[in-house]
Amino acid sequence: MADGDRVPDAVEMSAQENVCRSTVAGWLWYCDLHDTHGNGDSEAEVRTAASAHLSYWALVDPDSDPCDLMVWQRTPHERV
Repeated sequence: MADGDRVPDAVEMSAQENVCRSTVAGWLWYCDLHDTHGNGDSEAEVRTAASAHLSYWALVDPDSDPCDLMVWQRTPHERV
């Protein structure tokens, strides 16, 4: 199955529907472990911010489970 054909799991579906409702269009990232997110104008910008989140928690709590981040593009039809 191609990555574009992958079906999101329940956590991803919930994040896509509920995270940052004020962001109507654009790219978002979400960390379920820390219940935090960010948004940006491009995938590269969001992946950079998400990477900083990963790096921060790896330094602050190196013995914890790694973050499981989601990155997606919010589109106008996403919430229909």
